[in-house]
Amino acid sequence: MVNGTRGGVLLNLSDSIKTEECLEKGKGRKRERAKRKKDEKERDMRKKERKGGEKNKGKIKEREREKNEKEKEKENLQKKV
Repeated sequence: MVNGTRGGVLLNLSDSIKTEECLEKGKGRKRERAKRKKDEKERDMRKKERKGGEKNKGKIKEREREKNEKEKEKENLQKKV
């Protein structure tokens, strides 16, 4: 396997190719990292909800209510425009 250097750190050629592909698509590494963190956070929340008891059920309902309110606001904004 061929290795290259970037900032003094050895990288696999496949890693640098993936990075270049992402940059061509217009996605930087920071965006990918942020997206990955967001996905992990959502996954953790779902895991907590599955385990959930009485305490979490109220939070789940509240979160769903907030989501519904946001969706309604978006729809209202779209109707106005």
